[in-house]
Amino acid sequence: MLSTLSPGMSSIVSYQIYVPPSAAGLTIILTFTINYIDQYGVVRASSQQLGFYVASSEQPQIVINISSNTIQPGLNNLSLYIVNRGSAPVYNLSLTITPASSLALVNSDGKIYVGDLPGGSVWSSQLTIFMARPSAIPQQMYSTSNVRITLTYYDQSGSLKTETRDLSLIVLIQPIVSPIEITIDPQVLVTGIINNATIYLKNTGSQNIDNITISIGVAGQLLVIGTTAFKVKRLSIGEQIGIPAKIYEPATASTAFLQVDLRYYIDGTFYPEVKSIGVISRGIIELRVTDYTVIPETPSPGQVFSITVTLTNQGTITASAVTATPLPPRDFRIFGSRSVFIGDMQVNSPTTFTITLIAPNTTSPGRYEIPIQITYYDNLRTLNTVNISIPVILGAGLRTTITPRNTGGSGLLELGTYWWVYIAIAAVIAFIAGVYVGRRK
Repeated sequence: MLSTLSPGMSSIVSYQIYVPPSAAGLTIILTFTINYIDQYGVVRASSQQLGFYVASSEQPQIVINISSNTIQPGLNNLSLYIVNRGSAPVYNLSLTITPASSLALVNSDGKIYVGDLPGGSVWSSQLTIFMARPSAIPQQMYSTSNVRITLTYYDQSGSLKTETRDLSLIVLIQPIVSPIEITIDPQVLVTGIINNATIYLKNTGSQNIDNITISIGVAGQLLVIGTTAFKVKRLSIGEQIGIPAKIYEPATASTAFLQVDLRYYIDGTFYPEVKSIGVISRGIIELRVTDYTVIPETPSPGQVFSITVTLTNQGTITASAVTATPLPPRDFRIFGSRSVFIGDMQVNSPTTFTITLIAPNTTSPGRYEIPIQITYYDNLRTLNTVNISIPVILGAGLRTTITPRNTGGSGLLELGTYWWVYIAIAAVIAFIAGVYVGRRK
């Protein structure tokens, strides 16, 4: 209110006018009414309209960035950046961070107060996000996840703003090599019996392995006798432990596998894993002499005799390519073939073979052992050798002698009792020759 406004005078009156953001870009008209008393004391009123164009107010441009958009299983340390790229400030900015269900914020409830953020400024904070590994030893796999960020702030006009942004993350699950190496000793198990074996676990990784639970199972016809579950508190880098096991493999088993179920922790991360150990099955071959015959029963020095041996495979598998080779002592010689090929010997099927020997005239009578070497192949095509021995009793008998020829005797006497036969043959030949010559004349 002005008391007096003299001629030629002016006065400034200030008003605060609120223009809602929705009026941006519009034209508004303000009506001013002036009430006054003129020089004659008459009350007068005057109205005037002023038009204004409402310009758009400057808006903040908030951008959210993260230091890396790729995360891996385990702990991921990331930097979160809030950038106001506009020229207008924001006030009382606060963040609410909500990770996906497969992720977890470490040491944070997800609520962060930023405060005022002038135009062109940057705010940053460190975030630690944990992701669990979905499986123990996956193939290389890429997937995506997201972190939702809700921003609440006041703009330059005093309006409360709420925005929701989603940050997409690439999840990289790299293939890992199992840090546990498993071996078994022996690697060849014999069928039909209980085998004493040792299963070895070795830490070949670069970190200690804790709280290992070991469960031994079988695949196929194997049977583990006794305890099959074990626990190891820690397996240090490079350390190896042995677990004793009694393993029975039936005689009919063709393939054999042990399954080892492992569950362990590395730096607090749980890893389940199943490993298979293949073992080789070796059948049992036991070649036994079940009978033998020496003909004649008591050979004499200088006499040829034979030994017939009956072999029986009392094992669990077929013996292949069986061959018998006599290894006679110095006083005996092989008469005929030096070895006998028997062929395949089935289980519990008697098979015979015969060898022939001769004892020189100078051999003394008595009991002699005739060694025979038996060779065969098992189911692993491994050449095996078995030595057997057959007793032979050499009798005294009559020794055969050879009398030297008398070179000074008559030629007819040397022809023996059949000299007349030779004379008759010569006469017939002479007669035929004479007839042939006479006809030609």
